Amino acid sequence: MPRGNQARKYEYLSCKEGGTGQLDRMFKEPADKRAESLSRITRNRKVYFAVFYEANQTKCKVIYELEPRVVVEETNRQLDQSRNAISHVGFSEDWAQENGRVVYHDRT
Repeated sequence: MPRGNQARKYEYLSCKEGGTGQLDRMFKEPADKRAESLSRITRNRKVYFAVFYEANQTKCKVIYELEPRVVVEETNRQLDQSRNAISHVGFSEDWAQENGRVVYHDRT
């Protein structure tokens, strides 16, 4: 039997150190497709960004918790600058550090 609130949704992005977490196939246009793409973010209670060690890509270095509205703002910024109707939207660890909060940090 499922436990917890099934209506709560979470999105996660991941990358290795120095990489970027991506949302693939985000539509810049037409407007209805863009709104549908952004709903992939706004439907979530939180967005998590996990960074894995370059030397050991199965070991998590840090996880940031991000508010969906902040992720949408950056996504809109990147889509507005894109020359393509369909784009990958990337988020660096530096961006996550500036815009989120650490919820896990490896202490080893």
